[in-house]
Amino acid sequence: MPFKPNQDVMVYCRGRLCGYADFVGKELKAKGYKHVSVFNHSVAEWQNEKAAK
Repeated sequence: MPFKPNQDVMVYCRGRLCGYADFVGKELKAKGYKHVSVFNHSVAEWQNEKAAK
């Protein structure tokens, strides 16, 4: 992996119906990564939510 287990990691998906972020988040946690955040939306959706605040 290109990052260390003590780093913050954000996993995101292609959109609301994508389940890969959950899968990858669980796999990373199982491998010892402690700071894993899962966002089950696309980057564009995240940016729109951030801009709306």
